Amino acid sequence: GHFWFTKSLIIDNKKDITFTGAGMNKTFLSFKGQEEGAEGIRIANCSGFTISDMTVLDSNGDNIKATNTNGIRFIRVRADWSGGAKES
Repeated sequence: GHFWFTKSLIIDNKKDITFTGAGMNKTFLSFKGQEEGAEGIRIANCSGFTISDMTVLDSNGDNIKATNTNGIRFIRVRADWSGGAKES
């Protein structure tokens, strides 16, 4: 499905999390029209994190940002901007 967010999705201080969709061409997380936050998905201070089978679109800044995280895996994940990426 297609899911719209107006704020960043923040995952902080978690262990052994799997965040999965139905496929890159089936699950879309859209941050177009985002009102709060600079990232689409922000993963911080986690360990053993897996994100798979989805597309993340159109955040104000980084579509996915991971900091201070050990053992992170990206499997069949696409990050894109519908108007193309911009340095700004």
